[in-house]
Amino acid sequence: MSTKYLTGWLRKLIGKVPLRFLLLIPFMIIIITMGGLMSWFSWHNGQQLVSEVAYQLANEISGRIKKSLETHLQTLYTLNVANAEAIRFEQLDLDHTDSLEHYFWRQNQLFDVISYIAFATATGEFIGIERQPDDTFTIGEVKSSLGNNLYNYMADEQGRRSDLLSVVKDYDPREQAWYKSAKQATQPVWSPFYLRATSNNVALGIVQPIYETTGPLKGVLMVELSLLKITQFLNQLNISQSGISVIMERSGKMVTTSTQEEVFPVSSNRQEFRQLYAKNSANSLIQLTAHHLLSRFGDLNEIHTTTQMTFESDQQHYFLQVVPLVNNGINWLIVVVIPAADFSHFINQNTRLIFLSIAIGTITTLFLGTLLARWMTRPLQHLQAAILRLSRGEWEQKLPLGRPDELGKLLKLFVHMEKKLQRAFESLEQQADDCKHQLSKAHSYLTASQAHLVQSEKMALLGQKISDIIHAVYAPLTTIKNNIEMTQELFTTTRELVVSYDQLINGLLSQEAEIDKAYLQTQLQELAESNQRFYEEYTLQEIQTVFNKSLTEIDKISAFITNLEKFSQIEQASIMDIDLNECLDNILVITDNIFKHKITIHKHYTTLPKVHCSPSQINHVLFNLLTNAGQAIEYQGLIYIKTSMDDKFVHLAIQDNGKGISKELLPQIFEPFFTTKPFGQGTGLGLAVSHHIIQQHGGHIKVVSEVGKGTKVVVSLPYQIQN
Repeated sequence: MSTKYLTGWLRKLIGKVPLRFLLLIPFMIIIITMGGLMSWFSWHNGQQLVSEVAYQLANEISGRIKKSLETHLQTLYTLNVANAEAIRFEQLDLDHTDSLEHYFWRQNQLFDVISYIAFATATGEFIGIERQPDDTFTIGEVKSSLGNNLYNYMADEQGRRSDLLSVVKDYDPREQAWYKSAKQATQPVWSPFYLRATSNNVALGIVQPIYETTGPLKGVLMVELSLLKITQFLNQLNISQSGISVIMERSGKMVTTSTQEEVFPVSSNRQEFRQLYAKNSANSLIQLTAHHLLSRFGDLNEIHTTTQMTFESDQQHYFLQVVPLVNNGINWLIVVVIPAADFSHFINQNTRLIFLSIAIGTITTLFLGTLLARWMTRPLQHLQAAILRLSRGEWEQKLPLGRPDELGKLLKLFVHMEKKLQRAFESLEQQADDCKHQLSKAHSYLTASQAHLVQSEKMALLGQKISDIIHAVYAPLTTIKNNIEMTQELFTTTRELVVSYDQLINGLLSQEAEIDKAYLQTQLQELAESNQRFYEEYTLQEIQTVFNKSLTEIDKISAFITNLEKFSQIEQASIMDIDLNECLDNILVITDNIFKHKITIHKHYTTLPKVHCSPSQINHVLFNLLTNAGQAIEYQGLIYIKTSMDDKFVHLAIQDNGKGISKELLPQIFEPFFTTKPFGQGTGLGLAVSHHIIQQHGGHIKVVSEVGKGTKVVVSLPYQIQN
């Protein structure tokens, strides 16, 4: 029989088969064929699949554990080395306890793998930050001036001390195991496990000795690994129903496990602790694993590479994977154990379900598929024809709408949608007009809201610097108060001298008795001495100096409040002629009180023509730019302000030597809500609002910046602003 004849015969045969049956045949063939093959392979390769899945799971779990531990260990090691380098290059002052304490608190806050970070001096003083299980922080301190006691304080949200929690008597950090291990080393090393002074927790940390430039030991840096975080990580791993993971030392002692077992039992008097061997664990599976490893290798130091194996006990089959972990002196073993029974049950159950599903699926498909295909083809054909007519622009469709099922509802829905579509086309033009009207109203609303946005941003900037503003007013008030108190003391001295004069004059003018010349001589001598002391102490000059200082401080407060009032005025729509140099000086009064201990201002003014503009909005832009320049400088820095002009514009340049902005971020700085400041320190609207204000005034802003060298902002405004 030729191929051409066979192909023709098949076409004729298929052409005679109804569509509803033709749709069912391929699916029936696929279901029966694939179901049979899946059942056979599932039954034949069930055990092999269990092994592969178990090993893959063990490999994935051990890999995740190893990666997490390596990340934790390397992070702590790097932090310790970085802190030592910061000390060596004098970027971190060990004698400044407050800055060192805040520095440690910030590191502990940023890296949750740290449970304790501390520094102990060679003289026995100590400062440390501890992370609590609820992710709060405590501050521990030992000072020789306060006695050799460990004081533990609660730290608030800013890292400052609040309540005193406990006092550990006679605590000497130099007697701790971690300090001794660092003292014997010349580089960063991992300490042995040790018992904390403030809790029953056992820990270990990376320690490093710090030496003076002349050679003697200055102290020891310590960053402690959070075993609690590692244990929580192991507990969160979804190994299997009864699978476990263990981290142990080469000696066979456990470091932590995914079980609830206490690895480091502490004595009742908290004087010592034990580290359990895996072979002595209360968990039977950990015991079996330890005995199998010892019987297989003899010495756990012989395990040098990742090893997979199986073992049996009491007719139970187990899969075991051991992964060595070596990192900067740490030499541990990661052990993952998975019972085969956790998977065999699912494999067997899955095989039975496959057989049953194939049988039910085949019968159901034959029976329901035939009925469903018959019911689906008829309305679908009507629907197809209606769609073709609709595509030709025929709106009125005649369809059989008597079916009560979903397909009948589909036809009714199609008719309903056809009518709605027709009405939609008719009302499209009206809707377009409505949209234009709504857009016009929205534009008007946005324009009217601009003034409110500017004022809101201005108040936000003032809110960010409210503590500095309070300090600017509080400092002169404190000076005035001290001067008044000093004046009271000087006035007391003056009053005593006046009383002495008054007593002497009353005695001389008295006519009731003879004047005792000896007594009078004594009084005159005492009065002369008091008078000499009065003028030697320059009492009158001091009083005059105190009054002058007080008047100066009052003038400062008055000038500051006057300039602050000018800056925060709300008359956004007021337009007048202003001197840009004068506006800058007013704003500098405010910013000078904010940055006076940090920023040096260099002004280079050119005589400028007055600019016709909104003073409030321009003041907002100037304050925003100067504040940004000051905030870009972390420690001490300079800000250069230069004004100039050409035939059309006046120009203002503000340049700082701060940290700068990267080229990748420069195109985004004028976008709303974009900020390079840390979260919670900026609204992200300052430059966006400033850019919009300058554009509305017919000007432009140009920003040039380089990371590490600073930023320069140039604002250009025309002499006369239209509208």
